[in-house]
Amino acid sequence: MRPECTFAIVMGVSDPDAERHARHSMILVPLDAPGVTLERSTSVFGYNDGPHGGHALIHYDDVRVPAANLLGPQGGGFMMAQVTAAALLSDCRILSHPASIDSVPTSANREDHVSMGMTAARK
Repeated sequence: MRPECTFAIVMGVSDPDAERHARHSMILVPLDAPGVTLERSTSVFGYNDGPHGGHALIHYDDVRVPAANLLGPQGGGFMMAQVTAAALLSDCRILSHPASIDSVPTSANREDHVSMGMTAARK
């Protein structure tokens, strides 16, 4: 991992009894917190991340962080990951087809679609 990296965004199960799409939350975890151990860098798609990369095998052993480190609502981790993926997909589509207008469903079709048309319209 890069030496400048001081925290990790961890997605974990925060409510195992919730519906499948609402079980996970994302939280910021300082890498110098007690119980955090950076084991080693990993490789992604055959490329070694080493000290220049950002992927690592990290162990969390009874790590405690403030509730203020929660990103978004509790149980909203899966939705945030989907929205981020939809935005990245939109950017890729816009780069390959600037006039395309798409919608990508998020959160198991339980809420409005993330509109990709406004970004395409601005281009």
